[in-house]
Amino acid sequence: GVSTAKVKWTATQEAETQIVYSTDSNQLNDANAKVSIAGVGGRRLAGEEHDVGLVGLSPNTTYYYKIVSRNALGFANDVVIRTIKTQDFTIQNISNITTTTTATVKWTTNIDSDSNVEYKQEAKIGEAAKDSQTAGDPKLAKDHEVVIKALKPDTNYTYKIRSVTGDKYISETQFLTFKTKPYDASQFTITPNASSIAEQNITATSAKIVWNT
Repeated sequence: GVSTAKVKWTATQEAETQIVYSTDSNQLNDANAKVSIAGVGGRRLAGEEHDVGLVGLSPNTTYYYKIVSRNALGFANDVVIRTIKTQDFTIQNISNITTTTTATVKWTTNIDSDSNVEYKQEAKIGEAAKDSQTAGDPKLAKDHEVVIKALKPDTNYTYKIRSVTGDKYISETQFLTFKTKPYDASQFTITPNASSIAEQNITATSAKIVWNT
């Protein structure tokens, strides 16, 4: 994953489940070096699968690890140093399209992740700061699209994209901005059609006229 990794193996004898790992391979052979240990405790019988999860790793980073699966006599069989490289995670191709009351924010990621946009109306001079809100989709995907609704026309908004991978690694963009469009009569088209115009609720002093735009 981006911030996690899983190591599995089997042993020919009953042994504990443990590995040591570091970003510096030299530290694994130094008894005084500070290395990370995972899977401390727990034993598996001969032939059973050992399973150790590493968490809190850095993205796009190579880690060196060594299995220390000691048997009942305290001997560890495997001294080979192996490597794991975590995945990179990036947010790219950001775009936004606005109307008078909506904004559609799109972006892509190289790994499946959810889609969230945190946004806030920019306060005008003399106004109190506005609260931020969030719109999004929990579905994991590489192509993301979030539609923000109920915005005010001709208004500036600040927003930030936030995506989370399946292994809970969070990536955020810097603060970005968009501005909704002002109301403009040219946005609307009225095409009268005799078949779609209806008169309703006609009284001596009023009438309700209905048409399509």
